[in-house]
Amino acid sequence: MSKKIRVGEQAIVCDRDATAALYADAITTAGDDEDEECLLWKNFAAQRSSLYPDEFLRLLNELGADPLKDVGAFVYECEPGQSHSPCGGYFVFVGELLEGAAWRPRHTPGSFTFWFTPHFPHGGLPQDVSLCATEFCTEVPSVTSETHGHPRKPRVSLANLDTKEWEVIRECLRATVDGPFYPDWEFRTIFGLERDDVKRILIAWPEVNEADEYVVHAINNSLNNILGYPARNKEEMWPKFISVRPAAVARILDKWKGREPRTSWKPRDYFEDVL
Repeated sequence: MSKKIRVGEQAIVCDRDATAALYADAITTAGDDEDEECLLWKNFAAQRSSLYPDEFLRLLNELGADPLKDVGAFVYECEPGQSHSPCGGYFVFVGELLEGAAWRPRHTPGSFTFWFTPHFPHGGLPQDVSLCATEFCTEVPSVTSETHGHPRKPRVSLANLDTKEWEVIRECLRATVDGPFYPDWEFRTIFGLERDDVKRILIAWPEVNEADEYVVHAINNSLNNILGYPARNKEEMWPKFISVRPAAVARILDKWKGREPRTSWKPRDYFEDVL
């Protein structure tokens, strides 16, 4: 039986029985991205059962989702001198998002926030049923920063940038969504996202959550691809969308990633920053 649920400014409809059957039959492991050799993941897994507040557990129960079977969970390494690692993940359910696709709750350090999203890892999930997800983000206490060779997720921060640099990122997102730079047939290959995913983030800008992997990929690939993708008529179209020169965009990408801003940009840098 379908049920309508509201969270904040969002509304979804879900089928609890179908969701429970999905978790029983099709979702057999939690966190498909986990690496047993990565201590960040071990730290997250050990605390998974205590992460979720009662309000979120009640929501999962309403949806029919198993709290031990998140999909696409992610963990970032904490900053030097900090004791908690940002993390997040998704719980899928049979249903759809009806209202508030662009709404996100404001996240503050130490809090647990969640919302509904139609964008989540689909690997291994049925393709013949309408699925949606609730996404969460929070922080877990870090026991170690050692990763045993596991590739670290980029630790990025818009706090590194000033207001003008935030505006340049918005321009790059708009160029991605509305510009002629990237053909539809190749968009997902070079961005790892659909154009509508980037549009959602552009609409929400600057109220975005960097614990959301879609936000990180959209920002990174909008900046990096506008610099390095061999678009036709780029020099002619650039000033119609971007108010600064390519070297300035490259420096903003560096600052966002917490790197020493470069003084020049070379084509080889493009491949180093692909996500």
